Amino acid sequence: NLNAKNEIILDTFNTICTSMSSHPSLPYLAIGTKNGEIQIWDIINKRILQIITLTQSQQITDIQFSPNGEWMVFGTDGHYLRIYDTRQFVEHQVFKTNYDGNINNLCFSFNGEWFSFSQSNRI
Repeated sequence: NLNAKNEIILDTFNTICTSMSSHPSLPYLAIGTKNGEIQIWDIINKRILQIITLTQSQQITDIQFSPNGEWMVFGTDGHYLRIYDTRQFVEHQVFKTNYDGNINNLCFSFNGEWFSFSQSNRI
């Protein structure tokens, strides 16, 4: 529609958005930032539900929710892959790869039993 109006739905408070993902069944939007923060937004009420801040400033390079919404996985430019339980948004597990390059292109299988990611020229 050429006559569509642009509307700012959320403002990430002057941080640069580097990735985002919507929850599959709840009105949540996870926004990753350049300074290593993830903001969990309620997009209906336009308010932040939770902020996850990494101890070391690392750019969030990708975020994905599992198909059932139980898990949120995100990658960083510091070679970390983190898995969070979405009931309370607490960290469940952390992996650090031995390869150079950002973790990108997170992808869950259709049933959520596995996920994959890319890092430089590796999948």
